[in-house]
Amino acid sequence: MKLTAKQEQNFWDKVMVCGPDDCWEWLASVNCRSGYGQVRLRGGERAHRISFLIEHGYLPEFVLHTCDNKTCVNPKHLYDGTSSQNAIDRIQRGPHNTRKLTSDAVQEIRYLLAIDLPHVSIAERFGVCRQTIGAISTDINWSHI
Repeated sequence: MKLTAKQEQNFWDKVMVCGPDDCWEWLASVNCRSGYGQVRLRGGERAHRISFLIEHGYLPEFVLHTCDNKTCVNPKHLYDGTSSQNAIDRIQRGPHNTRKLTSDAVQEIRYLLAIDLPHVSIAERFGVCRQTIGAISTDINWSHI
């Protein structure tokens, strides 16, 4: 797979590039279930994989993070890994960059919704995607709180 110059530029336009050794955050769509940045290429691809492709010119089966940040696309933080390495990472590090909402957090989210704070702002504050906030606001999730 090869990207056009325009596709590459569109990709990097959605990245907050910081220092060379810092995490570069993917600012566009994030998959609610996996927590990874997603790109509309090949029917849907993870953003860190596209970053690896741009930097190295090929796309391995597994692209792993050294930083344990699912939305990081800094090529310096990515490496060509194996299924075994991926499994070992999951076991050693536990859940990657996931934040479970507590009952107190859900109550605060409901308060912020009541005062009309935008879903995206609430989502950023709690480290979840806006769809999660939407599901709380419509009682699809956390209706018992």
